[in-house]
Amino acid sequence: MATTLRCPSCQNRFQVQDTGEDFAACPECGVEVDLQPAGGEPAAFAPKAVLFGLAVGVLGAVAWAAIAYFGDLEIGWLAWGIGAGVGAAVRAGHGHGLGLGIAAAAITLCSILGGKVIAADAFIDSMIAEGLSEEFYAEEKQDAADFAVLGSDPADADVAIFIIDHGYYTEASTADGVSEEEVADFLTFAAPNLREVHETQPTFDDWFEGKEEFAREFMAASGGALGAVQASLGGIDLIFALLGVATAFRMVTSAQA
Repeated sequence: MATTLRCPSCQNRFQVQDTGEDFAACPECGVEVDLQPAGGEPAAFAPKAVLFGLAVGVLGAVAWAAIAYFGDLEIGWLAWGIGAGVGAAVRAGHGHGLGLGIAAAAITLCSILGGKVIAADAFIDSMIAEGLSEEFYAEEKQDAADFAVLGSDPADADVAIFIIDHGYYTEASTADGVSEEEVADFLTFAAPNLREVHETQPTFDDWFEGKEEFAREFMAASGGALGAVQASLGGIDLIFALLGVATAFRMVTSAQA
């Protein structure tokens, strides 16, 4: 038995045979029409609209990350632009209604956050690469050799002098001012690394690999790129993100079938 339907998206009338399927694709625009909606009227599910929105969302995230990383700036209104782009893309795929409006809003939010996370991750990679230079490698090898001269159990006074002379962390400007806590922290955290460097004499590549792994583990423990994004979020960021999300939602829900 054939049933005549009207597509909620393009208004095209078409006939379908009763095959027991839940959906039928409109031959004009490709929108899938629900044959058994709860309210008795055909409802549209537009996978093409979602795909269009996802494509623009991915492009928006990449654009955000590129501008933030290479331009060293973040433009708040770009979040608004991403929302408008996603909304327009969903509408271009014949998407409309509350469900697709929520989908467009979700895609926009993920795009904005995704762009910020990608940019933060790129900044972290850049900082690690810049910090682990051959100059730093040579400096640490020299520090390791100088610390080895102090012996396996150096006196606190000698450690304090070493901290000052080699620029390790302390709030003091002279060896006499280095606190016992600072000496203990140095012996706990820095001294084992210096001893290992002196004993193993790693090549630059081996040293770089070990330092990079340690830095990434430290960043991961601190929340990584996502943690950096959360720490950097401000009121302006939230305002423009909400504007982008609201724009995408309104553009799709206000579209006429």
